[in-house]
Amino acid sequence: EQLQISYTTLVNQQILTLRRYDILHEALVRLENQGIKYREPGESEEAAVARLTKDLDVQHIADSYEVLVGLDSPAHDWVAPIVNTVANTYLEKGKADDLADRSNRMSALTTEQNNLRAELQKKLDQQSQLSQDLLTVSLDRATPVDDTLLAGARQAQEDAHRRRMEAEAQLSIMEATKSGGKNPLAVLTEEAVANDT
Repeated sequence: EQLQISYTTLVNQQILTLRRYDILHEALVRLENQGIKYREPGESEEAAVARLTKDLDVQHIADSYEVLVGLDSPAHDWVAPIVNTVANTYLEKGKADDLADRSNRMSALTTEQNNLRAELQKKLDQQSQLSQDLLTVSLDRATPVDDTLLAGARQAQEDAHRRRMEAEAQLSIMEATKSGGKNPLAVLTEEAVANDT
C-alpha cells in the first residue's frame, strides 16, 4: 500500500512531522537532561513547545534531498545542541513509528495467515468427510440406482409382452371371422369363454 507521491510532498510532510508536538516535547525533556533550560521560568510545557515550534526554521533545500533545520536564539551556545536534539529526536521517533507500523502490519498479516490456514483446514476436513460419505454404500438406506432402472425395464418388457399377446389374439379373431364367416362378436365371446379359467 505505497502511495505514489512527489518527493516535494514527502519532504513537506516530514517538515510538518518534525514540528509535531510529541517530538518537540521529547526534545525539550532531553535538553533539560543535558542541562539546557530552553523553557523559561513560569512557562508551561505547552507554551515552551509552541515557542520552539515558532523559533525553529525548517526548510527544504532546493534541488537536493536535504532539509535545513535552524534556530535563531540569543543563547548561541545552546543553538547547536537544541537543533541536534530536535533532529535526533525526530529521527528516533520516525524509526520507532516505522518499527511499530511494521510490527502492526506483521501482526495483521500473521493473524490473516492463521485465519486462512484454519479455513483451509476446515475445507480439507469437509472434503475428506464428503469423500468418505461417497465411498460408503448403505444397502439398508437406499436401493442402488441400477436395480431401480432394471426393475423398471423388466416391468416395461412385461407390459409390452402382454400388449403383444392381446394384439395377436385380436388379430387371430379378425382372421377367423374373415375366413369362417362367423360374427366377430361371437368369435370374441367364444375365445373369452375358452380363456376364462
